Amino acid sequence: MKYTTADLCIIDGPIQLIQKRPHMFVHLVNGLELASKVAAGACLLVEEPVNLQRKGHWWIVASEQDWMTNQANVSVQDLFLRNIPFPEAGPNSMHPEVLLTAFADRILTQNGEECLVIKGTIPSNAEIWQHLKTNPQWKRTVAFEMTDEEPANHVSDN
Repeated sequence: MKYTTADLCIIDGPIQLIQKRPHMFVHLVNGLELASKVAAGACLLVEEPVNLQRKGHWWIVASEQDWMTNQANVSVQDLFLRNIPFPEAGPNSMHPEVLLTAFADRILTQNGEECLVIKGTIPSNAEIWQHLKTNPQWKRTVAFEMTDEEPANHVSDN
């Protein structure tokens, strides 16, 4: 087979690779699958329970133990921006947080009192902040918004 330059696809980084080839990373691009992947990854790294919740368009994964600081020489930001090997999940596995950066509209992570907005802008009066404050036992929280999905409390007219 002969290739021309028109056949080449230049990809600048891991986020673009994931966005251009989602089928390589997820079955479906939706909040449940993304949240499930993050929760499953957290379960492999902590001994405490891992919570998965949905509040409207927001998906929340939280634990009473911080699963993101268990990786040597990897920052929390790295987990969201790079393909980081995840040997605990098996050969050729990667940490799932980078999938959120590729597909979610807004992302935040919280470690106790310290909050970091990874993607998008989240106003200080957004309901998600109040929800996170009601669960002070969580030592690590990742919350992300998928606005193209039906909110959890939506009731169909059918």
